[in-house]
Amino acid sequence: MDKKQIKDFVCDYHKRTRSDVLIDDDINTDEFFSIGDENSNEWMADDNIDDHIVKNHLEMIVDQVANDKEFYIFDSLIQGRSFKDISNVLECSEQSVRLWYETLLDKIVEVIE
Repeated sequence: MDKKQIKDFVCDYHKRTRSDVLIDDDINTDEFFSIGDENSNEWMADDNIDDHIVKNHLEMIVDQVANDKEFYIFDSLIQGRSFKDISNVLECSEQSVRLWYETLLDKIVEVIE
């Protein structure tokens, strides 16, 4: 995986995977444990498991090589937050966030190679 592939993956991960938000509007107790429910494992068919594996692998690498700020940037980007949002939280410029992210990408690529 090269730097561009990692960037693309981080940028698109939140779009390709389903949200973990629980929506329980239509659940009633009589249907909760329905044996004949064919959609009981729907989440397994909808999620791209390979994406989760790659994300976990990247997070493991980031956890090893990144400082707290870089880890926050990576985690925020993979969740779909913008550079502007991240810069507001870190109280710095967007350019600084981009620079830290590029530095982190270099560290990740170095470990992968």
